[in-house]
This record gives sequence, C-alpha cells and structure tokens, in this order.
Amino acid sequence: MLLECIAKIDLPNSPLDELIDQLGGPGNVAEMTGRKGRLVRAKGNGDRVHYELRDKGICTLESLNNNERSSFMDGKKLIAIISDAASTGISLHSDLGAKNRRRRLHITMELPWSADKAVQQLGRSHRANQHSGPLYMLMTTNVGGERRFAAAVAKRLQTLGALTKGDRRAATGAEFSEFNFDTAYGRSALRQMYNSLRTMQMVGGVNLQKVCSLSGCDPSITPEQFFSSLQSNMEAMGMNEMKEGDTGDVGRFLNRLLGLKILNQNMMFVYFCECLSVVISTAKREGRFNEGVTDIQAQSIVMVREPKEVFKDYKLSHVPTMHTHVVVDRGVGWDMALQLYEEQAAEHKSEVADQSSPAAGRGSGFYCSRREQYHQHLYLLALQKENSPHLFNIVRPNTGRSFFEETKADLLSKYVKIPPEKAEKGWKTQYEMTKKHCIHGSHCNNKSTCLVGSRLTYIHLLSGGNLAAAVSTREHSGPQSPWHGTQ
Repeated sequence: MLLECIAKIDLPNSPLDELIDQLGGPGNVAEMTGRKGRLVRAKGNGDRVHYELRDKGICTLESLNNNERSSFMDGKKLIAIISDAASTGISLHSDLGAKNRRRRLHITMELPWSADKAVQQLGRSHRANQHSGPLYMLMTTNVGGERRFAAAVAKRLQTLGALTKGDRRAATGAEFSEFNFDTAYGRSALRQMYNSLRTMQMVGGVNLQKVCSLSGCDPSITPEQFFSSLQSNMEAMGMNEMKEGDTGDVGRFLNRLLGLKILNQNMMFVYFCECLSVVISTAKREGRFNEGVTDIQAQSIVMVREPKEVFKDYKLSHVPTMHTHVVVDRGVGWDMALQLYEEQAAEHKSEVADQSSPAAGRGSGFYCSRREQYHQHLYLLALQKENSPHLFNIVRPNTGRSFFEETKADLLSKYVKIPPEKAEKGWKTQYEMTKKHCIHGSHCNNKSTCLVGSRLTYIHLLSGGNLAAAVSTREHSGPQSPWHGTQ
C-alpha cells in the first residue's frame, strides 16, 4: 500500500535534467558533472520516471566527462553544462586547434561562496591559444542578499585587474562593475544610509515611492513606518549599534543582509542602491566620477625608444597607429613624502597631535607595518581625506599614491603610526630597493621576472588611428575571425 502511494507521487524534474531537456536533450548538450546517471521521464508511460546511466559503455566518471568535453570541442554538441564537481582540469575555450571555434557564451547560474572558486570556473572558457575571448553573463535573482556573492566575485576580479571597464587597472572584457558595491561610492552611500536611519530622514534625492516600487513593499507606507522597519532590520542584523568607523563596511552589510526575510532584504538593499545612485550622480555632476579613463601618475616617464608605426597593412585612414614603450617610475621619494605630510599638517593644524605622544594615533602621518612582510617592515604615508575622518589616501614609497582609499579601522589593524624621524630610514630603504626589483626582496622565487611592487613599470601604448586599425583587422580577418560565426 505504501509503495503504491509513493509511486503515485508526481515528483518534479531535477533542475539539471529539466535544463538539459529544454536545451534539446543529451544528444545536444555535453554534461560534465559528478553524476553517472540521470532521471528520465518516459513519454507515453504515464510519465513515469526511471533512472538510466548517462553512458552504459563507460565505467569511470572521468572518462565520461572527457568524452562529453570532446563532443563539445569537436562541435558535435554546441552546448556544455559543467558543475562544480568538474570545474577543474577541463578546458572549454575556443582553442585554435579545436573544430568548435565558435565564441563561447559563459553563463554562471549559481555563484560559489568563494570568489577564487568563481575565477577558476570562469577560467574554463578563457584560456591561452584561444580563437576569441568568451562573453560572460551572471544570472542573479532580484533578492538583495544574493548580490553579496556577485559583489565578492566582482571585487576579486577587479583585484586581479582582469575584467571591469570601470577599473583603472583593467583592460576590456566582461562588465561586472555593476555588481561591485565595495567602492568609494558604495562606502559613501552606506554611510549616508546609516545616517538617515539615525535622523529618520530620507537621503536627499531618494524617492520613497520608488524604493517601495522596486522592493515590493506596501506603496502606502509612511516615512515613519519605513524607517521603523529599517531600524528593526538593523537590529535583526546586529548592526544597530556600530562604531562610526564601521559604517562604511559594505561587505559586512551584504553579509548580514542574508539573515533577513526576502521582503526586508529587498527593502534594505533597494534603499542602499538608491543612495548609491545619488552619490554617483553627484560625483558625475561635480566632475569627480571615475569613468575608466586611465591616468598615468608617476614621478617620471621615460620613453624606451622612438614610437613605432604598427598595423601598416590594415590602415584605412591617414592617421598612423603608433606603438610607444615607456618606463614609469611610480615611487615617491622621502623629500616628496615629507612635503605632502607637511602640507596636510598645515591644512589641519587643529587636528594634528604631537607625534611624540603615545596618544597620537589619529589623523595623517607615517605608518609602519605591525608585522614583517617579506622579511621587512613596510612603510606608508596616510593622508586624511577632507571631511572624512575615517578615510585615508595612501602613499607608498614604491608605488606612490593608491587609487583606493583605506578606512581607519583597516589601517590601524595592519599599521602603527610613527613620527617622521623614525620613518625616514625605512622609507628610503624601501624606495631604493624597489627601483628595479619586486617588493618581495631577495627571497622572491621569481626575482628575475617578478615586478610586484616595483617602482618601475613598463607600459605599451597604442595611439593614433586605433579605431581604423581595429576596423581594418575585422574586415580583412577572413571567415575564421572572432567576429564571424560567433554565438
């Protein structure tokens, strides 16, 4: 009797099998997962579900996945589904030696917890010797808390200098900047949002009706009810009593957001996004918004050789495309660092404490790392940002001024403030030793090629008729070009 009842239960298809069926079935989809079989709903037999092996002639899972990979790379199957169980050791890129050299469209349907794991997964379709680079798409729901995973991935990719257009350290590629909220603008928006919760007043430029419409909450809610609900959410997140220096911690905000109900998540997240839109709009209006134009900031820029004309065979205009190779010295010497410090001290005399006093732990000044890194202590100059007592601009002897601001909490967790006279020797040593060598020093395993933290960087610039060269390459590249027959 029990077995009969169980047999009558109409179970839904598994998401993976449903996806494969919708894409044309196993004959059209190469599956690389950790399972040997799948559930199949038999047609014309009461839609009964039975289990069948993916391939009866193959006994090992590794061989099965390798066969599926070969089917995809040979063009026999034009769709590939890969799970986390098979996310390492398999290359699915548009290899020049493969029959299937179509451009890859890589869709990530489930973001992993680890950003490094996401980078590894994206690397399955983006490898050396490829015919064309892949297109990336991240699929997310409208649940506010899910953006925490996308934000972690986007920030990690920016740290690698890999993808986003808005990152000064990046080239071109997938546009993930919309997912990264842990930026100077995001931190400013979060502080404004927290301040509005304390004062029970909307951030200037944010419309309550729009927040309600986007988050799905009651459109008739009053501002008092709205802020009361947000304050309750803050209490549930354990963030109702925060130190002032922690109000810009976007990562913590997104992490804690996951513990709320969906409606409350969306209400908090949409309000934060609207605050972020206001911050960015203000920055654009005042001409302070970074739209991805690269500025080469250095103490000196030396041309290695005279500019050389390139793309001669594809030139469509009278403007030549020139290749210029320059060496950039990013370092900041001791005299320049001391000048920056004294200028800051002159502007904030009332805030600069006695450097010899043990209590002098705030504001601008020179800092030394609390622990040795690469068998040495590292030094930097922190310049307090105007009207932001908890944000600092960082200047290092080897890499100069950083594009990213440092919070006071992060700074004091890794560095201790010291008087200028104690910083002078270490600053000069770090400045000199990194002129042509990496920051790792003599202990670096790749010191002959490593340039991490080196004062000198080598930049190749293309100037002149860049667009004409690109168009010409496209028109003369032939049928195997990445622009032809791509998907």
